[in-house]
Amino acid sequence: MPDAAAAPSNAHPDPPGVTEGRQLGLGAPAIGVGLLALAVNSVLIGRPGPWRDEAASWVSLDRSVEDLFSLLTRVDLVHGSYYLLLRPWTLAFGDSVLSLRWSSVMSIAVAAGLLVLLAGRLFGRSAGIWAGVVFSLLPQATWAATEARSYALSCVAVIGVMLAFFRASESPSVQRWLTYSVIAAAAVHVFLYSFTVLMILAIGALAMRPSVRRPALLATAGAAVACAPLIVFAAGQRQQVSWLAKYRPTLLGTTLEVMWGVNPWAQVGGAAAILALIVLTIMVVRREPSLRTSLAVTWSWLLVPSGLLLVAGAWLPLYHPRYVTMSAPALAILLGVLISRASGILMRGVALAVVLAICAPQFIASREQLSKSTPVVAVNYVLERAHKGDCLYVPGKDVNALQWAFPALAGLRNIGHPPPEWRKTSLYEPAVSIEKLGERLNHTDRLWVIADGGRTDDALLPALADRGYRVVEDVRLTDAYRTRVVLFEPRAGA
Repeated sequence: MPDAAAAPSNAHPDPPGVTEGRQLGLGAPAIGVGLLALAVNSVLIGRPGPWRDEAASWVSLDRSVEDLFSLLTRVDLVHGSYYLLLRPWTLAFGDSVLSLRWSSVMSIAVAAGLLVLLAGRLFGRSAGIWAGVVFSLLPQATWAATEARSYALSCVAVIGVMLAFFRASESPSVQRWLTYSVIAAAAVHVFLYSFTVLMILAIGALAMRPSVRRPALLATAGAAVACAPLIVFAAGQRQQVSWLAKYRPTLLGTTLEVMWGVNPWAQVGGAAAILALIVLTIMVVRREPSLRTSLAVTWSWLLVPSGLLLVAGAWLPLYHPRYVTMSAPALAILLGVLISRASGILMRGVALAVVLAICAPQFIASREQLSKSTPVVAVNYVLERAHKGDCLYVPGKDVNALQWAFPALAGLRNIGHPPPEWRKTSLYEPAVSIEKLGERLNHTDRLWVIADGGRTDDALLPALADRGYRVVEDVRLTDAYRTRVVLFEPRAGA
């Protein structure tokens, strides 16, 4: 990486490679930006209805550590570290939907603060502050804050990897390279696709001076070795992402939609912003050549993860837009550099206002009740019509953990709970079949069935008919999520 002495005398007032002492000046701005990100991203996080992936996070907590490890040997190993990290959080703050999402809000806030430190180290104090502010607003970040999943935490981990790498490259020592290696391995364990960042840094290390190149490559290789068991075992569970074979990435979906959302005007503005970033990069490379490596790494961070996953899709489907959330900080850095290079405070304010206008539609959309693939419509339908003493049955697997996701359903007696042994082998709770319910159906005068995907077990209707039940209501609901709701009551004289 370029040293402070390498910066030309006429460079930007905040050149890269500044000393450790001056980096301390970013501490207060980092905290301030983190608090800003916390305030922005905590808005209405409880409003969107929960969905199946978030239910998987909670179900992982609804079992002993021993049962969790037993499960991870069969499925969901890639999320194992995240599930373990959630446990102390829930011990302190509970395991409600809102609590789990708050952990993601906190992660986005920490990521924004760390990004101030990283971008400040690479491109100067002003760029660092603007990068953190922009990251707080980006659609990928504001969406990740509403998800009880590892995407927000993966941003923290990847920014930490980058920060540790550049810190070690500027002032090399065994301790710093070891710290980088440990953080890099941890980042991959938090979210498997973070290994793409290690590939970027390994390539970047090849452009560094020999005294730094060697330890950088060794530290990166050490992190890769530490992650090898996870990668090998996760490859054995690849059926977990077999559903991605049905996902068809498009050029629009892998570029503008993933960065700016589906609003057409936001996409137009986002496309203009990307073009401005390309022009900015060319200008900065010419005027501030010491920033070439930093820009190359940042652009690679933005583009390479998506590119690698899309190319790999020719053999094995791996890509989904939410899997590259960890690239959002790179976009924020580039936009931060763009704003910081604007002339005068007025132009910087205008640039920020433009970014805010581009991001606002997706922020609003991510806070809608039906912004996720959630069965909230079906649940509300049942709750509006349910009577005291009604029962609930969820055929197949309760992939939405309904009575956790929608606590109001706790007023209905769930008659389908299986023996607890399922926690050792199944990610979602499998219902006891109707034929085996036996006495659980006794004194069940009204039974609500909420079927995932708009289907019910083929044997369900005749089995309940044999037990003396008739269909009172049978509706299929498609808003946000395909669900079938059936209400059964005993036949007269049954």
